[in-house]
Amino acid sequence: MEEHLSDPVPLVKANGNEIEQVFLNLFLNALDAMPQGGRLGISTRSEPEGLSDGRPAIAVVVEDTGTGIPEGNREKIFQPFFTTKEEGQGTGLGLSICMGLVRSHGGKIKVESEPGQGTRFTVRLPMEITAVGQESPYG
Repeated sequence: MEEHLSDPVPLVKANGNEIEQVFLNLFLNALDAMPQGGRLGISTRSEPEGLSDGRPAIAVVVEDTGTGIPEGNREKIFQPFFTTKEEGQGTGLGLSICMGLVRSHGGKIKVESEPGQGTRFTVRLPMEITAVGQESPYG
């Protein structure tokens, strides 16, 4: 696993349990895509106009060197009950739930993938902006 986190990582106003569920799902999917091992990377960056409405965002990128997602499946992966896993190995709800949770926080999730080259998910969440000298309520 490789991590490249911006310093400092910007704050977001979010339900910690829900965001944990998003990233845990992305990590587990990445591990499933690398049955022979590989690289799981996570990085963060600030994007001053990262969201479509121009709000600043933090982008969290989760990428792997796994099997990748065929083009025909990329449009389907966020649909409820869509799975490529064998019966009993997955419900097909994980990425659908991720999409819903990210959207409920005012964010976006995007996938880029090539078969045999791995997959990259970018989660963008609105940054918590505080006034100069004002402490954030989140620590």
